[in-house]
Amino acid sequence: TDFITPGGHRPMQEGMEVRMLWNESGLLLHFKAHESTLLTEAQRQYELLAKPDAVNEDVFRQDSILVILRQPASDKAYEITVNAAGAVATAVANPEQLWTTRDFTWSPEIFVTVAQEDGYWTAKLMIPWAAIGMKAPEPSERLDVLIGRNAATRRETGLWGRAEQGVHAPSEWGVIVFTQQSNLAAGAVELPQVLGPGKNQLRLNLQALGRESSEVY
Repeated sequence: TDFITPGGHRPMQEGMEVRMLWNESGLLLHFKAHESTLLTEAQRQYELLAKPDAVNEDVFRQDSILVILRQPASDKAYEITVNAAGAVATAVANPEQLWTTRDFTWSPEIFVTVAQEDGYWTAKLMIPWAAIGMKAPEPSERLDVLIGRNAATRRETGLWGRAEQGVHAPSEWGVIVFTQQSNLAAGAVELPQVLGPGKNQLRLNLQALGRESSEVY
């Protein structure tokens, strides 16, 4: 989806994708940040602003993604930032003053993997429920969320939502609504050995995943 720049309310120059799943253990997030400086043919990977030894605010000032979570009406917001080199910064803050009240001594046990690919970079996060002070949610339960991206290479920031000054000063929070489905399925397509002109028959094998598979929207 398009991430919107603060104030100007225009899409960021390059795309951003976010996917979410959850289970009894925690919330899983997959970020894909399209980035032309990582195109192999461009040979500009050195321009990406991300260092693996960055800490605290420096992580957010580099090419990075950020997620802030809070339970509705809670006086605590939990912030996790990951840059394109795999450095992680975590903080807890007052939801009314996200930037000035950040406490970087919050050090949860989260799981992060980062990879740089041809034309994009990805970050995968697994956040245990206990790390953000809650139990596994029930279907229809809600969680407030802010998601932002700093494309420091282009001096551009954006967020999923609306803000006049930045992700730490949102006009409104986004909302995660947890759902659970019992009819989800995984599948694989079997291609014929030879594809002929016109129509070809494809076979799709599906396997039910059961009630353990859950999603958010």
